Amino acid sequence: MSNTPLNPLTSEPSPSADYRILGLVGQGQFAQVYCAIHRRTGQLVAIKQTRHTSESASQEAWILAELNHPNLVCCQSIAQTKTGYEFVLDYCEGGTLRVAIGERSQFSLAKVKSLITDILLGLGYLHSQSIIHGDLKPENILLTYLPLPSAADDQGPSRFPTAKIADFGSAYFVQYPKRSRREIGSPTYAAPERFDGQSSFASDLYSVGIMLYEMLLGDRPFSGSPEMLRAAHETQPVPLPASLTPAARQLLSVALSKEPDQRFASAAALISALQSLAGIHKATSDVTSVVISVPKAVVKLEFGGGAIAQVPDLITQLLPIRLGSRLGIAVITAKSYYLLSEAMQLSRVAQFTQNSWIAVDPQGRWLAAFAQHSAAECKAPDQGLLYRLSAASATTSQPIRLTSKLLSALQSEVIQILAINSRYLLRVRTTQALSKTVLECFTRRGEFVGQVSFNFPIADIAGTPEPYQLIARTATADSSFILISLKPFQIRHFPQYSRLQSIAALSWGYLLIRADQALVLDRSTNLIGVIEGLPADSAIASLTPDQLLIASPNGSQQRSQEISEQIPEQIPEQIPEQIPEQISEQPQNNDPSVKNTSTHGSSSLFVINLRPLDLDLIF
Repeated sequence: MSNTPLNPLTSEPSPSADYRILGLVGQGQFAQVYCAIHRRTGQLVAIKQTRHTSESASQEAWILAELNHPNLVCCQSIAQTKTGYEFVLDYCEGGTLRVAIGERSQFSLAKVKSLITDILLGLGYLHSQSIIHGDLKPENILLTYLPLPSAADDQGPSRFPTAKIADFGSAYFVQYPKRSRREIGSPTYAAPERFDGQSSFASDLYSVGIMLYEMLLGDRPFSGSPEMLRAAHETQPVPLPASLTPAARQLLSVALSKEPDQRFASAAALISALQSLAGIHKATSDVTSVVISVPKAVVKLEFGGGAIAQVPDLITQLLPIRLGSRLGIAVITAKSYYLLSEAMQLSRVAQFTQNSWIAVDPQGRWLAAFAQHSAAECKAPDQGLLYRLSAASATTSQPIRLTSKLLSALQSEVIQILAINSRYLLRVRTTQALSKTVLECFTRRGEFVGQVSFNFPIADIAGTPEPYQLIARTATADSSFILISLKPFQIRHFPQYSRLQSIAALSWGYLLIRADQALVLDRSTNLIGVIEGLPADSAIASLTPDQLLIASPNGSQQRSQEISEQIPEQIPEQIPEQIPEQISEQPQNNDPSVKNTSTHGSSSLFVINLRPLDLDLIF
C-alpha cells in the first residue's frame, strides 16, 4: 500500500443502477449485502450498502480501494451515497465458512489445510500492506468455487472451495494508527492482547488458530459471555485432547499461545507448519475423509408387483404439481407428458414426435416443450411450444423462443429445461471441458431475464419444494451432491455424498441414489437412513409426506398395445400451423400401436409407504 492513501470515492451515480438485485445475502447493524447481476454482462457481484457514513465504513473504503489478492474479497467500485457508502465486491457463491462449519462437526485434514492456507495467503498479503484485519472469524471468510487449473484434473472443482477474507471495517493501519479502529472484534476469536486495545500481526494469526482448532476438532476452545471469553483467552490453557498427535498438539499450542511473540512469526510460517502435519489423532489413521455413518438400520425394499400403472416409455421425471385445491404428479418421458391424479388415475396430456425437453408449471397451468438436439449438433433448444393446460388436457398452444442476450459458455450442452415457478423457465447448460454450468432464466413466454454461472459441470438437476432452490448431481469423478439457491445465488456442496447415480427432492428432504442404495437426507441435509432395493434409474417423487411414487424401468420391453390401452388418452385438439423444430403433438389415431413412440423401454409406477420402514422422519 502506498504511503499516502488515495481517495477511493467516485462522484459517479450509484453503481447499483447497472445491476439487478437477486436477493439479500446478509445484514448487520450498519450494512446490508445483496447478490446482484450486471444487466449487460451477466457478472455476479455483491453490493454492500452502509446505512450511515460511519468511521468504519470510511475506513473500509480506503482499504478496499487498493487491495487486490485472490484470497481477499476485492472491490470493483465504490461510491459515496447520502446514507453512507456503496461497494461493488467480488461475489462468493459458496457462502461463509460459518455455514460450512455448521454443516459438519469436523473437516478432513486435507480440506482444513486447503481452506486455512487460503486464509493465510490472503492474510500474508494484508500484512505485507501493513494492515491488521482485526476481526477474523468464520463469518468473515467467504467461499467460492474457482475453475479447474486443468481439464485433466478429474477431481473437478468439487474438491475444495477457495476461501477469501472479507469485511475490513475493524482493520488497523500500522502506518496510520489514527485512522484505525479500536474495536475488539468477535471475542470468541480475539487474541488476549486485543482485550487491552493492543493489535499486531500475531493477533490475526491467533484468530486463525481458533478457526483451525474449530475445524480440526469440531468445537471452539472457549465459550461463554464476553467476560468469560476474555478470562479464558487471557488465563485458561487451551484444551487439547490426549488423542492428538505430538505434531498437532505443537501446532495448536504455538498458534494459540497467550504471548504474541511466542506464536508463529508470520502467516507463511503457519502455512509451513500446517502443510507438514501428517495426522491429527494418534488413536486413528487420521480423519482424512468424511465417513458417512448410518443412524438407522438399512431398509430393504421388495419389488414383486403391485404397480399402480404402466407407461410405454421410460419415465425421466416425476414432478408434484398443484391443480387448484388438488394435488397431482406430472409424469414426464422423452416424448410425452402424463398426469397422475390424486385418485391414481393416469392420463396422457400431450405427446410429441421427437425427444423433447418438457417443463411443467408447478401449478399445472402451462406446459413448455422444446426439441432436444444431440451434442454433435452443438445447438441449444430455443424454439418450442407453450401450452395452456386445462384439467388433464392441453387446450391451446403458441410458439415460444428462448433467445439469450448474453454470451453463454461455448460448446455447452443443454441438460435440462425446467419451470422454477409459474412465471419463469430455466435452461441449464453445462460443459465438462470448462467445468462450468450456466443457468439461463426466461419468462414463460421466452423473454430473457438473465443468467448465472458456476464452476461445476453437472449431470442432472431438478427443482425442490423450497422456492428458487435446485438440487444437482455433479458431472465430476466423485459425482456428488450440490444445493443451488437462486435468490440469492448460493451453492452448497456436499462432497461426502458421492458416487451418486441420480437425485430426488422430496417434501421432507432428499434421496441420493447410488448403484446399491439410496441415502435418505432430511431438509437440513442430515443423513437419517439408507434404503436398499430401489430400481436402477428410478424417478422418484413425494405423493404424501409418508408415501413415495417410484417410476421403475421395466426389465424387458412390454408389448405396446398392452401398455397403451391402459392409459386414457388426452390429445390436445389445437395444433399450430407451423411446428418449430419438429415438435408436434402425435396425431390422434385409434390404432393403439401408434401411441407408443418409445423405442427404449417402458416404466411401471409403484407407491411405497415409508411409515413401516422406521426411518427417522417426522411425518
